[in-house]
Amino acid sequence: MRKKTIAQTLAVILSISLLAGCGSNGNTDSSRSDTAPSVGTSGSAGPRADSGDIYVSPDGNDATASGSIDAPFKSINTALGAAQPGDTIILRGGTYREGINVRVRIPDITIKSAENEWAIIDLTTYDSGADEDSGVYFDVDSSGGRLQSVEVMGGFYAVCMETKWDWGDPSDRSGASDIIIENCILHDSRYDVIKVKPNCDNVIIRNNEIYNSGQAFAGRVQNGEDNAEGIDNVNGDNMFVHNNYIHDIVSNAIYGKGGATDMLVENNRIETAYGAGVMVGFDTSPEFFDTSVNPGYYENIHGVVRNNLIVGTGWEGIGLYGSKDAEVYNNTMVNVANGGNYHSAIYFGLTYQDWESYAGRPANLNPSIHHNIVSLTASNVLPMIEIRYADTLGGMSALAGSPSMNNNCYYVDGQNAFFNDNRPGSTLHNANLAAWQAHLISDVGSVEVNPALDSNHMPTNPQCAAMGYPGDGLPPVVLVTGVAVSGGSSISTPGGSVQLTAVVTPVDASNKAVTWSVVSGGSYASVDAAGLVTALADGVVVVQALAEDGSEVYDQVNITINGQKPDELKPKQYPVVQHFGSWSGTGSSKATVDADHIKFVRLMKDGAVVDKKNYSVTKGSTIITLTEAYLKTLSNGVHWYLAEFSDGTSELIKIEIKTPSSDTTPSVPPTTGAAINQDLSTTGSNTKPTVRSTTGAAKDGKLSFTGSSTPQTLTTLTVIFTAVGWLLVALKRRRWRQKV
Repeated sequence: MRKKTIAQTLAVILSISLLAGCGSNGNTDSSRSDTAPSVGTSGSAGPRADSGDIYVSPDGNDATASGSIDAPFKSINTALGAAQPGDTIILRGGTYREGINVRVRIPDITIKSAENEWAIIDLTTYDSGADEDSGVYFDVDSSGGRLQSVEVMGGFYAVCMETKWDWGDPSDRSGASDIIIENCILHDSRYDVIKVKPNCDNVIIRNNEIYNSGQAFAGRVQNGEDNAEGIDNVNGDNMFVHNNYIHDIVSNAIYGKGGATDMLVENNRIETAYGAGVMVGFDTSPEFFDTSVNPGYYENIHGVVRNNLIVGTGWEGIGLYGSKDAEVYNNTMVNVANGGNYHSAIYFGLTYQDWESYAGRPANLNPSIHHNIVSLTASNVLPMIEIRYADTLGGMSALAGSPSMNNNCYYVDGQNAFFNDNRPGSTLHNANLAAWQAHLISDVGSVEVNPALDSNHMPTNPQCAAMGYPGDGLPPVVLVTGVAVSGGSSISTPGGSVQLTAVVTPVDASNKAVTWSVVSGGSYASVDAAGLVTALADGVVVVQALAEDGSEVYDQVNITINGQKPDELKPKQYPVVQHFGSWSGTGSSKATVDADHIKFVRLMKDGAVVDKKNYSVTKGSTIITLTEAYLKTLSNGVHWYLAEFSDGTSELIKIEIKTPSSDTTPSVPPTTGAAINQDLSTTGSNTKPTVRSTTGAAKDGKLSFTGSSTPQTLTTLTVIFTAVGWLLVALKRRRWRQKV
C-alpha cells in the first residue's frame, strides 16, 4: 500500500523520458480529481506495515536503549534522531516533557500513542520566546507525517507545519505537505493551536478536540482581536477539516486565507470563539500572493463550508473575505455575532491587504449560500447579513453583484431579522427579509421562522426540515488507509491476461472504489476498469490500484510479460476511401483515409516528409487536403502519398497532376507497408519495425523502431517537459503571510 507524491510523479516522468530516448512507445501515468485532499508519503511503501517501529516511554533510557518495545527511548526527539523515513514513533502512556519542541525533520514519520494507551506531550512550561517552536513541529522536509491519538498541550503553536516560503530562494518555496492530524487533543497553545503555513498542502485535520488557544493573552478581556486561531491556514491548498470539536478559541475557530484553494470544512462542532466561527478568506499581505496563479489576489478560492454546527461566536458565524466561488451550505449557526460590536451572523467583509497600492483587494465573487439555519437570541443587535463597503482606497466593496442564495432559515428571538447592503446605490438598510430578497433578486425559498431547535440543535419546525447541519446521525467520512493488490505476477501466453483484485481497508471505509491504471510499461500490457491485465509485448509492467475517496492511498504490483513474440507485431494498414485523384491547376485536392484523425502523425510523398503548411487534416474519418499553392509546385504526372498514424499507415494515396505548364516527371509507386516510424532523415526508404538493442533495451524486452527521431518520441518529450514545467509551477504557487 502506497501513496502518491509530486516526487513520485517526477520520478515517473523522468523514467518515461529515459525510455523515450531508447525508442520506447512511452508509459501511462495516472491522474485524478477529488473533493478531499490527497495524502502522499514521498515514495514510501505505505503506512508502517513494512517500516520500523521505535518505542518511547517516560521510563525509558536514551543512553542505553535500542528503541525496541522492551528497551524504549525516553525522549521523543531521541527516537526521531534514530528514525528513518517511514518509521513509526510509538509512545507508551504517560507525559513527555521534552524541554524543547518535538521536531520532525524527515518524511513519512508517524507519531502515535501505543494501542490502548494515551501519551501527552506537555510544553506548557517551555517558552521559546519569539521563536515559533511548537509542540509538534513538522519541518520543511517532513511531508507525509502523521500525528495520531496524542495529546499536545502548550507550545507557540500546538502543531505547526513549516515552509520555505520566506527562505530567500524563489525557486523553492515548498512546505511540509500531506500531513495528517487525527484523533488528537490539542490545547493551551500560546497562539494558534494548529498553524498551516504557505505551500503546506493536502493537510487533513480530523476527529480532534482543539481548544484554549491564545494563552499568551490570558487575563485580557477577549473581543476576538487577539491573534490566536484554532486552525490558521495561510495559503495551504486542499486542507480538509472534518469532524473536529473546536471550542474556547481566543479569535477565529478556523480560517483559510492568503490564496488558500479548495479548503473543505465539514461536520465540525464549533463553540465559544471570540472571533468568527469559520472565515472563508481574511486579510493577507499582498507580496505573499502568487499572482501567476492568483492574479486577482483572492484570499480564498473555492472554499467549501458545510454541515457544521457553530454556537456562540463574538463575530460572524461564517464570514467571506475576498473569496472566489465559495460554497456555504447546510450549516447551523446559533447565537453567533453575539459580541455586539462586529459584523453580522453571515458577513461579507473587506480585505485590505496592508493597504498596498498594488494589492488586489477583490470583492467576494460568486458565493453560493443555501440551506443554512441562523438562530439568534433576543439580545442580538447586529444584522442577520451585511455587505460591507468602505470609501477608503478609492472605494471598496465586499461583494460583486448578487450572491447565489436560497432556502435559508433566519430567526431572531422576539424580534425581526434585518439585513444591510452598504454598497453605493443601495438603499437596503435595516431591511426585512422580503426587501432583502427583492433587492438582490436572490435568496428565493428562504424563510424567517423559528426553527424550533431541539437539544441537539436539530430543527423540529417542518419548514426548516432540510436546512442546517445534519446532526450527529450523519455517518463520518472514513477514508481508506490501505490498499492491497493480488492476483498474479506474470503472463506467459500470447495475448494472455491476469485478473487483479484490490482489498481496501478499513472495512468501513466510506468509499472502497479504486481506479486501475498502468503507471509504467504501458507498451507491454493494458488494464481495464475491473483490474484485468492483458499482455501486449514482452517486458515488465507496473499496475496500480488507487483509492477514489481522496486519500490517494494505493498499491502497485509488477507483472512480468513474456512469450509475446514481438517480432510478429505488425502495424495496421488503413484503407483509402478516396484518392486525391486528378488535379488540373486550380483549387485544392482532398483524400480520405478510413482511420481516426486523432492518430494522424504525418504525410509522406515519394518517401519524403510533406511540410504541414502544405496540407490540413480534418475528421471524417481522416480527410487530408492539399493546398492549391503546394499543388502548383508539383510536376505533371503521378505522385504517391502515404499517411502515417500512431499505430499504422494508410494504403498508398494517388494523385495525378495535369497542368499545361508543368514538366512531366514519371513516378513509380513505392512498396506498400511503409514503416510507421520512418526516420525523418530517410528518403525513399520503406522499412518495417524492427527490434533493436540500444543500451541493453533488448534484454528487458523494450520494443524499438528503426530511426532516431520518431514523431512519437518527439511528442513524448514535449508532454514530458510540459508536465515537468507544470509541476514546478505547482511547487511554487502556494503563498502566505500571517497578518498579525
